[in-house]
Amino acid sequence: MNALQTESNTHMSQASPMIQLSQLDEPSLADALRLIAADSSLSAGRKQAWATAIRSMAAAIGRPPESLPCRLTGLRAAIGKLNAAALGWQEKTLANHKSNLKVAVHHVMAQEDIPPRGAALAGDWARLQPRIEHVQSRRLLSALARFCSVRGIAPCDVTDETVRTFLAFRQQTSFRTSDGIYHRAVVKAWNHCAAHVPDWPQIRLASPERAPASAGPDWAAFPVGLQQDIDTYLASLSKPHRSANGKRRRGCKPSTLNTRKIELVAFARTAVASGIAISSLASLHAMLAPDVVTRTLETYLTRNGTRPKIYTVELPGKLLSIARVTGAPPETIDRLDEIRYQFEQERGPTLTEKNLKVIRSVMTTDIWQRVISLPPALMGRARRMLNSNPKKAATLATIALQIEILTRAPVRISNLLATRLDQNLTRMANGDYRLNFPGYDVKNRVELDFPLTASTAAMVEDFINNFRPHLKSSSTTDWLFPSHAGRHRSRNKTSKMIADLVERETGLRVTAHQFRHAAAALILKSDPGNYEFARRVLGHRNVSTTQRSYSGLESFAAAKAFNGILEQQIALDKAASRKLSQRASRILGAR
Repeated sequence: MNALQTESNTHMSQASPMIQLSQLDEPSLADALRLIAADSSLSAGRKQAWATAIRSMAAAIGRPPESLPCRLTGLRAAIGKLNAAALGWQEKTLANHKSNLKVAVHHVMAQEDIPPRGAALAGDWARLQPRIEHVQSRRLLSALARFCSVRGIAPCDVTDETVRTFLAFRQQTSFRTSDGIYHRAVVKAWNHCAAHVPDWPQIRLASPERAPASAGPDWAAFPVGLQQDIDTYLASLSKPHRSANGKRRRGCKPSTLNTRKIELVAFARTAVASGIAISSLASLHAMLAPDVVTRTLETYLTRNGTRPKIYTVELPGKLLSIARVTGAPPETIDRLDEIRYQFEQERGPTLTEKNLKVIRSVMTTDIWQRVISLPPALMGRARRMLNSNPKKAATLATIALQIEILTRAPVRISNLLATRLDQNLTRMANGDYRLNFPGYDVKNRVELDFPLTASTAAMVEDFINNFRPHLKSSSTTDWLFPSHAGRHRSRNKTSKMIADLVERETGLRVTAHQFRHAAAALILKSDPGNYEFARRVLGHRNVSTTQRSYSGLESFAAAKAFNGILEQQIALDKAASRKLSQRASRILGAR
């Protein structure tokens, strides 16, 4: 380790308290700033540009320069996640900062002979690491080897505690994952080397425990009657059918059928693992008997720990649906419905942290104004490229219209993509458009009806007349958003394209379904507590669904109001203090 590295370690221990396990063991960007400032070979303009880039990029990443390594491989992951729109920068500004940072770091690395991949390997690590022929194992153990080299830990001294310390250090100083999956991968790579690399220490590391998997006999060991019933049920799903609530559904895809079978087989195996005799599961109705379901669900809950997983909470509802479709006795259906209701009470918060992040952004910033303003800008961009690249222009216009509709009519993605011309999208007497989905085409059988504004109607007209003809199958199908083979577009692909484009343009990543959460946030932000309004816009069957999903949003409004009270009190105190000071000055002046 050179003198600069030693100085960096001392400086880091004082300037970066969030790194408690150890120092960076290599020069930081703060060291780079000092070196650049002292380098007489650089012009003043270049010094300023590089220093500005280093400080700006560190601020964008969200860490002080003292906690970031002066090494491109250590910065690449964090830099790759930066978004110009989210930072309030122009794309060119971000590109310039990236370029200047790269040149500055390369200059410092060359001057100080800094290894491109971190600390150099020492001792037996330098001898053993090149002998690893398995590429994945060599990559996984590289960081551990460098970590141990700096600390003087020889390969023969590595223990499970060493690996845990390394993972904790990596968690605090790196942007890369250090979870249980990575831990198991490192242990597997180490044990592989112990078995296949000459002279590798014969130390076996312990892999962290996985979540308990479902136990039970193989599927072939179950009664033939149960296997046949499940195969018959899945075969009925492969063809057009009606769900338990009477909604018309097309045949399920093979991947969906495979998932359903995996779930049913896992439930049967768990039933046996919970103590149910395998011979008693002679049919699908026998497996759906309330006593069997109750005992099996208790096993699922035991595996989940203190809080039921969403899959476990939703499982009784799936079993109830199967019982209804397959004609189970009424008393069985009633009991299963009671079990479903009990589990629904354990659901807890229905919004994930990912959804809450979008909601917080909508409620506390002006980001949604940028999202609302995005579709017209995208359509203008599509018009300009229509003559030169009509296919690309049509794709861009498609995403623009989908975003426009989702902001004005927050329907589910399945309904948006199933929109048919002159059936779901119709022109009204005044020339505007109406988006309507009958109850039997909606997930919860609640009719959705949205009159589109004049600006949205104009965008729809522009899309249909100028862009839609350039899409595949547009002349042979009535889908608003046609795809190949006469079908509408894929839900997952469409949602990803929307999320990628919105994130690139605004800095907020929002999937197609999260437009519904954003709509609820906007309503409750402007009119706190009006869940009935939100229910009608979102098309929930019961207001209790809306309240259960979004009741926590009131805390945002309450916190904002509280901060307003504090700011008002501070302003009053300042005004009173000024008056008192002015009065004292007048009295002293009179004397």
